[in-house]
Amino acid sequence: MSNPQLSTTRPWALAAVCLLAVLSLSACSPGEPREVAIPRALLASDLGITSVETYDSMSGITLTAGVSVEFEDGIFSTEDMATLVELVAENTNNSSVDILEISGSVGPFDDGKRIDLAGFGEELGFAREKYPSGNPATFVAHRDDVVDYFDE
Repeated sequence: MSNPQLSTTRPWALAAVCLLAVLSLSACSPGEPREVAIPRALLASDLGITSVETYDSMSGITLTAGVSVEFEDGIFSTEDMATLVELVAENTNNSSVDILEISGSVGPFDDGKRIDLAGFGEELGFAREKYPSGNPATFVAHRDDVVDYFDE
């Protein structure tokens, strides 16, 4: 025989537990999505960026947050690269991202001149051969390595 009071109490208790779980997860949300945060931060910077596109890709369990940046001109320095990488890492807003991938060009990507961001990354200490990419000019690094670099 079942207790009628228990059968009416359990659904409410289950609903309360579910509500608490949802609220605790939403309280941990890291802010605005990176698809909004990264372009906003980069376009507001003094790096001469005219356009930003973001994308995510998944390979097995590895999540890559990619950023394509269009620059007004080809004047770019190692300090600019440090600022670019730091802004992307800070605005990724997701600790589940494993890899950051950043490519850049002067003018539109389809017909613009590519900027060797991987070379600037090497100047910052990120080895090109450690983070191979399909495009040799694309900067690719593990997000944790980037965060550690700026925490030092």
